[in-house]
Amino acid sequence: MPTRYSILWDLESDPRGNVQHIQQHGITVNDYEHALVNAVDFTSKEQYPGQEIAIGPNLNGRLIAAVYEVISEDQIFRITAYYVGE
Repeated sequence: MPTRYSILWDLESDPRGNVQHIQQHGITVNDYEHALVNAVDFTSKEQYPGQEIAIGPNLNGRLIAAVYEVISEDQIFRITAYYVGE
């Protein structure tokens, strides 16, 4: 994961966008970004080349898996997120 990066988010009002998608899993944009910055582990998804997973705590300390795709050296696109163990 790049040291400095920006996350590409869809409009919050887009019902099929990535903001709405993570909210369906009970995760906020702030939780997602906090998990990325404070990740304790990184892995990849073999069945989905190019997708990475950062495991990190949300703002309340609960671990989430933040799935993303690296777009460029300084940009990532959020795919999904879910609580670890669910």
